[in-house]
Amino acid sequence: MSAPPPSSDASRELHLPATVARTLDRVRRRQLAFALALFPVLLVATLATAWLLQAVADRVFHLPWSARCVLLVLDVIGALILLDRFAVRAWKRRLNRKGAALLVERGIPDFRSALVSVVELTSPDADVSVRSRPLVARLISDVEERVSSAEVVRQVVRPDRLKKLLTRAVAPVALAALAIVLCQPLSGLLVQRILLADVALPAATQVVSVTEDLTVDEGGQAILTANASGEIPPDGKVVISYAGRPAETVMVPRSDKSPDEFSLPMANLREGFSYHFLLNDGVGREHQVSVRFPPVAEGLKFVQVPPAYTGLSESELTPTSLKLLEGSTLRIEGTATRPLRAGELRIGGVAQALPLTIEADRRSFRAEVAVSSEGWKSLGIHMTSNEEVESVKDPVYPVELVRDRAPAVTIHTPKDEASTVIANDTVPVSFEVSDDFGIHTAKLVYRVYRMMPDGSTEEGEEGQVPLAVPPGKTTWKHTFSWNLALLVPEVSTGYSITFSIEATDNHADAPRIGRSAERTLKVVSEQEKRLELLELLGQKAAEIERLYEQQRSVNERLQHSNP
Repeated sequence: MSAPPPSSDASRELHLPATVARTLDRVRRRQLAFALALFPVLLVATLATAWLLQAVADRVFHLPWSARCVLLVLDVIGALILLDRFAVRAWKRRLNRKGAALLVERGIPDFRSALVSVVELTSPDADVSVRSRPLVARLISDVEERVSSAEVVRQVVRPDRLKKLLTRAVAPVALAALAIVLCQPLSGLLVQRILLADVALPAATQVVSVTEDLTVDEGGQAILTANASGEIPPDGKVVISYAGRPAETVMVPRSDKSPDEFSLPMANLREGFSYHFLLNDGVGREHQVSVRFPPVAEGLKFVQVPPAYTGLSESELTPTSLKLLEGSTLRIEGTATRPLRAGELRIGGVAQALPLTIEADRRSFRAEVAVSSEGWKSLGIHMTSNEEVESVKDPVYPVELVRDRAPAVTIHTPKDEASTVIANDTVPVSFEVSDDFGIHTAKLVYRVYRMMPDGSTEEGEEGQVPLAVPPGKTTWKHTFSWNLALLVPEVSTGYSITFSIEATDNHADAPRIGRSAERTLKVVSEQEKRLELLELLGQKAAEIERLYEQQRSVNERLQHSNP
């Protein structure tokens, strides 16, 4: 018995219908798209949460670059983990048509296993017997009809998971976005710092420099000052950095003048440095303090060269005791601590300064000036270095001017201002002359007054008697007898003579003249002189008697007191 011939349907090759194939492919693509869409949502939500926490930590703790670098590395690692789990694995596990069919059957149980069977039976590797082909074809036709009539893709691949994830991701993303908007420009700086940018965060305390770059003379003082705004701390710090040495941190209290001012005085500065203030979390700008080195005079030497007529030798004076003789020459020498461009001698009481002579080594200087008779009160030396830096706080040396005084002359005999003599008498005269630098000449100067017939006097002849002064004397005591008989014309009774001693010193240009007080000699007759002498003797006797009585009275009292 032979087999029946195959029908036309049985002899036809089995293929997956285009409608079913397109539906399964759409399921595959939609399922892959939803799976891949989870990665960016998770990535954005995770980074928003992580960066928000990192920004808060950075704002509170001012994280160093190393800590921010570690956190960024962890962010990258977390992103890579999400990429592997929700993108790479999803791609590797993407569905084929059989997997899509299984997914459809799980989503639409009415298909039972028909859809998977159709996919398997229409695959090139499927071995379907000729007898089963009509049944398979009938199955394929039924499945194609059911797939065409149902919304398979939307029923099977639903975005529920993606929607749920999006809903959960909205909160951190919205919070991060709100923080970015409301916290500008701080939020931008925090994001830059998360990405390891070298930017500083705005501090709660802002530091405003009052003293910025300063230039101070060597040994001078600088007061470093800054103001704080925002949160005012009770105290602050100043970081001072010297070249080649570790930085020093100095505590700075608030100023008594203002609650937001912080000041640090620094005295006796010898080298430059940089500094900045630290007030709470605020960091001030870096500033420089430069030390300027003004020239300073050293080894000053003051030498006085007295005038030749004084007979004195030159002498060195101490700067604190400048007693200068008028007419002498003052020679000043010294050296400077810096090379000099110029210098001047400033004389207190004299408007015009005198230039210093700068030696070839540019450090030594000298000056030679004649001591004036008036105006000098002090001396000061002002210098300018090659760097155009002028000396400061120049020492001022007080000056005491010593003037050449006229000789002092005193007559010891006659003692009285007025006395009587007889004509052609010899009058003993004794006197003393003293001078600071030496006596040159001395003489007796007189004038005669004649008696007129009406009883008045008339000024008559005048003359002088030279006196030989021993050389080199600064003090001279001398006694001589003045013979009135040598006066021409002769004097007679009723005449009077005034005289004084006059002396000159050794000053070469303008000798000083010293005069004694005048003495007057009244010429009387011999009878008048005797009467004067007798009266004088009577006065002396009465004085002796008085002294005798006084002594006797004392003796009696002593006897009564010692019985």
